[in-house]
Amino acid sequence: MIQTTQLNFEINAQIENIRFSAFELINNRNCYQLEQTFGMGCDGNIASTGSFLAFEEGTTEYALMTFIESGDPSVLTDSGLWIIENPGENDISRNLCIYEPATNTAYTLGGIGLVKQKEKGNQLYLENPILDNSFHTYQLEQGNNEGGTIYFTDGGKVTKDNTTPVGVTYYDQGQYNLIDKIKKTEDLRLKGFNTPKYLAAGRIMNLGRGEFGFSIYMTQLTHDYLLNLGLYLDKSINFKANYFQYIDSKYKQLSRLHNELSLTHGQPTITNAVGELSLISGSYVVGCVIKDLATLQPIPTEEKKIITEGPCPQEVNALVRKSPKVAAIVNDLQVALTQEFNILLIAISALPNNEVKLKFLQYQYPILMNAICTAYGLLNQSQITQLIQFSLVNFSNSLKLGHGLSSCHEILGGLSAHAMLGLSHTFKNEIEFFSR
Repeated sequence: MIQTTQLNFEINAQIENIRFSAFELINNRNCYQLEQTFGMGCDGNIASTGSFLAFEEGTTEYALMTFIESGDPSVLTDSGLWIIENPGENDISRNLCIYEPATNTAYTLGGIGLVKQKEKGNQLYLENPILDNSFHTYQLEQGNNEGGTIYFTDGGKVTKDNTTPVGVTYYDQGQYNLIDKIKKTEDLRLKGFNTPKYLAAGRIMNLGRGEFGFSIYMTQLTHDYLLNLGLYLDKSINFKANYFQYIDSKYKQLSRLHNELSLTHGQPTITNAVGELSLISGSYVVGCVIKDLATLQPIPTEEKKIITEGPCPQEVNALVRKSPKVAAIVNDLQVALTQEFNILLIAISALPNNEVKLKFLQYQYPILMNAICTAYGLLNQSQITQLIQFSLVNFSNSLKLGHGLSSCHEILGGLSAHAMLGLSHTFKNEIEFFSR
């Protein structure tokens, strides 16, 4: 049984109870020898060797560095820090998420070894990395999702497996290395995006040939989504103002990323575009942190419709032809929207029958989709209305084909993402729907 605790926050003039899973860490990992190559400069930004200040003994940052070196969990508990995130039963991670209640700060420690939860409960294990096995292979062997990345070039879709060894991050080599990730994150942060702030990074000198790295970055509180649905839905299963603040922050940032900077995230999942509770001028505000920017890629320039595929994972008697340029943007939106509609899927699970569930979806989907499209800013109100009608009609048709309401998040996510670009004046000539 996973133990939970909670703290109270006043958000939008209401007291919200934010729940935390409380995890105990058991260390079976060897000590690390660290060479810090990045840290905080005098201006408060990340700086390279020779330009950053050493962390003072007694500070939280010093404790985090000490923990990465030793693996000793008492360093965290003695500093009043909580471990608040786990990879999931029988799954793995190379990161640890820490929360400091006294300052409302969340820290992510990256590349620290193999982190896993062996069984249901509140115990996590930190173990030595497995350098002779890749994440992709390990996950396949365990029967888990093997991850990987989908991105687009002018030639079409490319799928890349995660061949990084288990429990580590490459420091400066490979497609998605630590130094590249820090640079991309800092570039966006300095452009006004809400991204994590890196505090330290460097090499682990006694691991392999020193090619692996560690990192520490911070945000304000990034809460567990499933554990805190009450932050977003009231007792009558209506969306709260908190959720619309999160949506507004998330889709304005995605729109700017796509349409101003011509970049695509690649995987803006609920863990990479995560809700954040920020304390601003004495009040808590819900926003969205854009994380894991190692997968950031330029959007292709090819506008010819050379990609043909279905609009969602399910067969819905429709195909889409689209350009690589459109496909890259749609991929981001489809991942994000499918995650958003998970909240609808979870909400209908408590409703008594399929008729009531369908009516709930038909009522709440337009409210949510209108907020998303308004924040993203590509469509006018008439086009948003067309999008909603198009998606609901095709979703209804998918039910006639035998798909269940349990697929609503994937089907509506795919239909809506494609329609967002298909109905826009900007992209309408680069995408088309047709029947099978």
